[in-house]
Amino acid sequence: LTIDRYIQSLAAEVLKKAVDDNKAPSGSIIVMDPSNGAVKAMVSYPGYDANNYSKVSPDNYSSFVNSAVSNQYEPGSGFKPLTMSIGLDSGKVKPETSFNDTGSVTIGEYTVFNAEKKSFGQVDMSLVIKNSINTGMVYVLRLLGGDPNNITRAGKEALYAGIKKLGFGQKTGIELANEAVGKLKEPTAADIDYANMTFGQGIATTNIQQIAATAAIANGGTLVSPHLISQTVQPNGDLKNVEHKPRTERVMSPQTASSVATMMIKVVEGGSGYLTRIPGYKIAGKTGTAQVPKLDGKGYEENKNIGSFVGFAPVDNPKFIILVRVDYPQTNTFAERSAVPAFAQIAKELFKYYNIPPSN
Repeated sequence: LTIDRYIQSLAAEVLKKAVDDNKAPSGSIIVMDPSNGAVKAMVSYPGYDANNYSKVSPDNYSSFVNSAVSNQYEPGSGFKPLTMSIGLDSGKVKPETSFNDTGSVTIGEYTVFNAEKKSFGQVDMSLVIKNSINTGMVYVLRLLGGDPNNITRAGKEALYAGIKKLGFGQKTGIELANEAVGKLKEPTAADIDYANMTFGQGIATTNIQQIAATAAIANGGTLVSPHLISQTVQPNGDLKNVEHKPRTERVMSPQTASSVATMMIKVVEGGSGYLTRIPGYKIAGKTGTAQVPKLDGKGYEENKNIGSFVGFAPVDNPKFIILVRVDYPQTNTFAERSAVPAFAQIAKELFKYYNIPPSN
């Protein structure tokens, strides 16, 4: 396997602590090489002892599910850098593009608010990502359609095409059973549905889709194929290397990838990812605190969310990308407290493990 024994052990230890500290029922972590999609660690909690799998009680059969590839969820704000990349790559949005954030935006009979109903005034796109401004993402959707005041069919079609191009709504092809496809609404869906999609609500993804798409920002714009197998054992016992041809599918320009990565650095240095700051290292990341849909599909659960953080480092030449997800944390309701500390623990160890010197 491509799995690194040390990194896998580290991720398992960190995830268990994150779940316990947040009194959460479950969670998952993936560590991947963003340049080629080789998975270095993949951990889901709760788990089970593979040597004694028959002893797992029927009440705990969910332990058999590899949530990193099989569980769909709404990613929340961790999706914002991807929407921004689609906007920048279209040429209709620039990093310096600004708009006046009043704290809410009305779409038909609905009103979209920022988290905690905050308003930020005149802001550019970098601040939209840094401060995780929902209304700013809706503005990107409007600009995609050529009308700064309205969501258009052209804008929805552009967003849909960009999201599909990034690999959502389809399997990544990782060599694991029961990979979920995710769910992506067609451009015929209501305007409010597409407004919500810009900031990661109303779209179902998997961890493996999310980390693969974000890796394109890390590596300069290429969509990688996540994979786990590096060699196969032949009938005579010989090992044969498995060739994983790097995908050449460019999903965004190098300039777009660089611009979004710069925005994500600001999240770490002065935004919700501040707990992962490590002196001497440039880290790019984005938090996501996502609402959880009710089982009947009508609205969202009260006081229930999924906290996540996806990030990569060092930004100039990323050696790793990590996605941490903590489901339904009870003690810390925002991802900056539930998921970010776990990312920081792993990143700090990987800088040492990979012998990556500080840049300053």
